[in-house]
Amino acid sequence: MYILCPTYPQVLLFPAQAENDFIVESGKFRSSSRLPALTYYDKLSGTSIWRCAQPKSGLFNKLSKEDVALLRCIGMCNGNPKNIHHTVLIHDSRPKLNAESNKLKGGGYESCGPDANYSNCKIKFADIDNIHAVRSCFEKMYALAFSSTNITDTQSWLIQVDQTGYL
Repeated sequence: MYILCPTYPQVLLFPAQAENDFIVESGKFRSSSRLPALTYYDKLSGTSIWRCAQPKSGLFNKLSKEDVALLRCIGMCNGNPKNIHHTVLIHDSRPKLNAESNKLKGGGYESCGPDANYSNCKIKFADIDNIHAVRSCFEKMYALAFSSTNITDTQSWLIQVDQTGYL
């Protein structure tokens, strides 16, 4: 028995008997064992969004053949006809410098490109400095938006918005 690709039923992802081992080995390579998980699928375009943790590639760019195969399978499942090479776009929210420094602690990021480990992947860094700072800004903006204080002039309100540090 095999696990079939939802978009291309003719594509066999991997034997169901090996599923547990495959997932366990791939999970060992991701921080906190957070494997790629499907979070959104667009029926019209056939594209999907998956979410996971950073790989544990470390300073020496360790590799997990199971993890590479899993991302290749994800690319094969993308049914968008414009994606003829089954490319997976990896959106890393961290700045690249932070991702590089995480290698010192055993983390890292996917080595992408035609001659790299993840040959069917492209990576883009979003340069969001710190998720905790983002959460703090959100909480301040939320509090300001729903505060019971009656701000009558726009200038005062804009100053308070600026003080949230949202930029």
